[in-house]
Amino acid sequence: MREFVYGGVKPLKLSKFLGEKLPELSYRYFRVLLRTKDVKVNGKRTGEDVLLHGGDRVEVYADEAKLFQFSYTAVYEDDFVVLALKPRGMQSETFARLAARKDNLPYRLCHRLDTNTQGLLVLAKTPTAERAMLAAFKEGRVEKRYLALVGGEIAAPLKLKHFLLKDAEKGEVRIVDAPTKGALTVLTDVFPIEKREGATLVEILLHTGRTHQIRAHLAHIGHPVVGDPKYGDYDLNRRYRAKFQLLTAYKIAFRFPADSPLSALDGRQFSISPDFR
Repeated sequence: MREFVYGGVKPLKLSKFLGEKLPELSYRYFRVLLRTKDVKVNGKRTGEDVLLHGGDRVEVYADEAKLFQFSYTAVYEDDFVVLALKPRGMQSETFARLAARKDNLPYRLCHRLDTNTQGLLVLAKTPTAERAMLAAFKEGRVEKRYLALVGGEIAAPLKLKHFLLKDAEKGEVRIVDAPTKGALTVLTDVFPIEKREGATLVEILLHTGRTHQIRAHLAHIGHPVVGDPKYGDYDLNRRYRAKFQLLTAYKIAFRFPADSPLSALDGRQFSISPDFR
């Protein structure tokens, strides 16, 4: 049994608190613990991802063998970087920490994916590689593409430009049509691939990398990602019996100059097969 006390001032979800205290705890196993009511808050068993308040005591009755099991797939690796497949249900920061511990290497996270988005994640092995990769992201020399199943029919490619407002306290964002104080520009290209019953499989190209950009942007134009619990459509999710958001960071391509420590990646492209196709 593990026991923790939440010392924060603002309410915090149980899942986020345990993610910080037990980085080895996957979101999937967390849901199992809730289902079996192997988590107690202030001495009472809970089956919900409740909000914690300052002073709340949390007890976790986890199977230690399951808690500390961790493995991942490396799609590409050299002396400078690892291109890894992050599973759903795990924060990018947690994934990087666990991968570093498993491989006994000081991995540095070069970008992030939403907790419930599966996909390709770049980890740098050295400070030099981290600086080169971060510069490439900033200068638009890394191209990230996603696949998603979205509600409704999209018949032609879309070039979306809107503005994003972030509400850190609620952990969500809002898209608005016009420039607004505090709002950041979001640019998203959407390419239809295949029509499905009441939905469309699309490829998405990001030109900006904002928090929840894809999910919020597509929901704003009336095409929410199927399975998205935050910005999605309840009836659509139920109709597709989606147990998770059908969104995967499935392809990444790089451009580096010849004198870069990451020049071996120049012109290379990597992709995976999403788990919902």
